Amino acid sequence: MAWAIHAPGLKAWAAADVPAVAKKWVHYRKNQIGTWELMAAVCALKVLMDSMSDDLETVAFVDNTSALGALLRGCSRQADWN
Repeated sequence: MAWAIHAPGLKAWAAADVPAVAKKWVHYRKNQIGTWELMAAVCALKVLMDSMSDDLETVAFVDNTSALGALLRGCSRQADWN
């Protein structure tokens, strides 16, 4: 899982293994990329919320349409994505 932020006054990035606790609640799928894309986006959003002022526009790139849809809707039909 990886994410990067480049904004005025803030440059941050992280790459990490998925925490063991997260692996326990994730349902097995043949392809897990959407799950990890969603998790990376949420981690980046948390850093943005902690580090930046409210008046800056945020642009996110999520390379999975299912994960992007869940983020935009705020929910998913997949229980482990909620």
